[in-house]
Amino acid sequence: MCCICLSLWQSTVFAQATTHDVYLLADKQDEASKSTLIKALRDQFPAAPYNSKAEFKKNALIIAVGYETVEKLIESRVANPILAVGVSSVGFQDFVKKRDNLSAIYSDPSPEAQFHLMAAIGGRMAQQVAFFMTPRTEFLKPALQSAASSAGIVLELIDVTNQDDMFSRANRIQSRIVLMYPDATIFTSSSVRNLMLQLYRADRVLFGFSRNLVQAGAMGSTVPTDEGVARQAQEMVDGYMASGTLRPPAFSKSSKILLNVLVARSLNYVIKDEILRNADVVR
Repeated sequence: MCCICLSLWQSTVFAQATTHDVYLLADKQDEASKSTLIKALRDQFPAAPYNSKAEFKKNALIIAVGYETVEKLIESRVANPILAVGVSSVGFQDFVKKRDNLSAIYSDPSPEAQFHLMAAIGGRMAQQVAFFMTPRTEFLKPALQSAASSAGIVLELIDVTNQDDMFSRANRIQSRIVLMYPDATIFTSSSVRNLMLQLYRADRVLFGFSRNLVQAGAMGSTVPTDEGVARQAQEMVDGYMASGTLRPPAFSKSSKILLNVLVARSLNYVIKDEILRNADVVR
């Protein structure tokens, strides 16, 4: 049998043997906080065992929901490939050095979606956007630069190492808009609240990465949709079944817009009706 034919035969046999070998797994803590995502995944993969106590089949793919779930799987030294969902891009970096055969659909917004939203809302005030970058988020630099360039925005990268450094540098930023991603090095509930106040007093605004942040005072964000993540997980599963190899980690392809219109109005941002009609508005 020629090499090409043998390769095609092996791929076909692998796909046929493992088409239904997908498991859904969620730790109790993640199960409580990510119930809507879990429902979307169970609807997308109705035949997949959920939190099965049985031993995983060889080569079966585990869709692990949430940071705690992925962490426990890796600690258990399970050999199966893992697709992490409900885990931020920053949090996922904790795992990539511990094992291979691991991928993810990140829970934080894609840089492309964030920058295009800021450009659409901010207009001239969004010509430049600042980002506080620590060693923990340095891996995001290429994606942020590419997304900013695509949206016609100048990215102001500000290197910081701790909260004090961030607050000191915040007084000297050139940008009117600051973008944040989840980074425990500098962001806690209290530090985010204080940063929002500091920026607001300087006529600057924060774009966050979650509904909680927008409700707390960030002007807006895009967030992945649960159904979109589930569909993208299906694409990654199909790719794995066809090739036996996981695709690289990725941000979600689908998102919805969250806006805090009170913050926008207080800082004289005029949001177009078209954007408002397609947004989940926090008042």
